[in-house]
Amino acid sequence: MGNNRYRLCDVEEAAEKMGLMDAADDLVETEEGLQLVISGWHVQVESLGLDLRQGIVCIWDEAAGMFLPESDVTVILERDPKKRGRLWYVQEGFTDALALWMEGRMEAGLAGQLWCELILPEGSGAEERMEKTFRKERDCV
Repeated sequence: MGNNRYRLCDVEEAAEKMGLMDAADDLVETEEGLQLVISGWHVQVESLGLDLRQGIVCIWDEAAGMFLPESDVTVILERDPKKRGRLWYVQEGFTDALALWMEGRMEAGLAGQLWCELILPEGSGAEERMEKTFRKERDCV
């Protein structure tokens, strides 16, 4: 498989180029009148022990009788087994969300320079799309 390490500021664009926005999603949180759906792919920021995912907050619409998308969010999950299950989400892209999560300990510009690894869902065909994307990019250089 091709290289899956990126600077955080570049990983969302790379995922979009690979067609990962269509990869299977997971439902991770349900409250009365609220659902949080997260992407099947995710990004590991190993230096901080975090996983980042794209997500959609869905709100129950009584008239439609179903959950409808309300807003796009970045979901941050701590990888520490003692804290696993805790999640935090905000209506920002990965870089700005991480800077907010860091509560002023890191500016967005520095957060964007962190190395991360793009983790693809198994059996989704994403690995093949990733390899095709890298082949096209190498051919263009």
